[in-house]
Amino acid sequence: MTSVSILRPRATPRALAVLVAGATVALMAGCANYAGIKSDQTLAQPQQFETSQSIPAQGGQWPTLDWAQQFGDPQLPKLIDEALEGNPSIA
Repeated sequence: MTSVSILRPRATPRALAVLVAGATVALMAGCANYAGIKSDQTLAQPQQFETSQSIPAQGGQWPTLDWAQQFGDPQLPKLIDEALEGNPSIA
């Protein structure tokens, strides 16, 4: 009768070194004093993002129904008509 030995994977020295280094970094991070660390930036105020500052005040114009003609592509209006025909809820 032959005996079968169970092979256990052995940790390589490099893997042990990485494990020890990672554990050391994790332990040292827990010892850090964060009391003097603060940000010198202030929070952005909502008024900073008003559309009157980012978008011109002039009113825009709604595109005409034949807006696709301006591109000069005969296939584009056909594709739009096909899309509207197949999806009546977006027309």
